[in-house]
Amino acid sequence: VFAVAKTLRFDYLVKRCEEIMLATVSPFTVSDYYQAARKFDRHHLISCCEKWLELNLVQGLGLQIQLRDLPFDVLQKILKSSRLYTPNEYALYKVVCYWLFLQLSPRIQLLPSLSSVITYFNSLPKNCSFLEREEGYNYMPLFSALRLQGVTEPIHLETIEKMNIIPRTWVLKLMNLHYRALQGGGDMSLMMDFSSSALRYGFIIQQPPQYQSEILSIHGFYFELKAHCLDDVDGNFCFYMQRLKPNDPILSLGAVERQTFSMRQDREVVYSIRIQWVADGEFHGFTTGEKRQRFTFTGAACKSEVLTLDNLVTPIFVTFSILFPPS
Repeated sequence: VFAVAKTLRFDYLVKRCEEIMLATVSPFTVSDYYQAARKFDRHHLISCCEKWLELNLVQGLGLQIQLRDLPFDVLQKILKSSRLYTPNEYALYKVVCYWLFLQLSPRIQLLPSLSSVITYFNSLPKNCSFLEREEGYNYMPLFSALRLQGVTEPIHLETIEKMNIIPRTWVLKLMNLHYRALQGGGDMSLMMDFSSSALRYGFIIQQPPQYQSEILSIHGFYFELKAHCLDDVDGNFCFYMQRLKPNDPILSLGAVERQTFSMRQDREVVYSIRIQWVADGEFHGFTTGEKRQRFTFTGAACKSEVLTLDNLVTPIFVTFSILFPPS
């Protein structure tokens, strides 16, 4: 209908179709809507689809078979967006691996399990990585857009190595970065550009609870990322992060007994907090911008500045970006 209305120049019908499309963007429609909007030069619809993807790529479209329909250039653009929401960097790696698998397996009708995707790539010849092969070289820009330096969990690094998608030189560079950071008191000396190198961690507030938090471990330093609902009627929330002590009761024994824990008394951190939500069909967002603070174990310095916002509407997409500069 949209295509016919545009061809026949029925402006009212075109506008009405666009309004319906704007109100019904979902994992099942976003790729088709985007391509139609691009074909007929509907800039507002393109922008809406891109903003929806920035919030829902990982935990929306990334969970559906329709991920295969997302064009290469659109996926690349979203991966590079500063507004992209992700719970962590490994989650984005998985989405790109799923997308790649679906391009290589066009007859698949249901989204496979992650173990099936891992097995598929692990079954390919081991003489070189997939991206270094002729059929994989064109996909390299997608993986270059990922912040793989933010993948710090050993089990996730083992999976990346096992899948053999990215070149071995990339894997060795990751290991070297982590080793140098651990030996250097957490310093991320080779990751100087905050906008492209900061490690992103996030969570989604689906309903206004009184309290929500996530525990974060980076190179021996532990932080708690917090969100408090101060008034659910007015949508009043506050957000901040704070450093944790080794004996903090919120840390379980299992969380620390097998991991490095830095006893360094202070740790300089560059961070930002980004909050995004949708109200009445409009996308809204606020960011603190880059903040720099020296976190300690005790006192006021163990806690970041508190960001307080009013009139928020769930779901609320919360992203903490963190970088440890050379000290």
